[in-house]
Amino acid sequence: MGAGLDVRLPEGVRAGVAQDWRQIGGITAEAFAEDPVNLWIFGKAEAMPPVFSALARSVYLPRGICHVAG
Repeated sequence: MGAGLDVRLPEGVRAGVAQDWRQIGGITAEAFAEDPVNLWIFGKAEAMPPVFSALARSVYLPRGICHVAG
């Protein structure tokens, strides 16, 4: 996390870790599966999970703040 940033997470929520990349990619792909812009870009929803998983692994988790519930 950022310098001096102390985020207190509610029970059942934790900071995402590198090993969560597939799960986060799948959740993100599912969230955008019916989005018209993403469907136009990807052509079909089935193409989204590998791309969003790669983004989670290389961008979201190492460079951002990500929380996982459940």
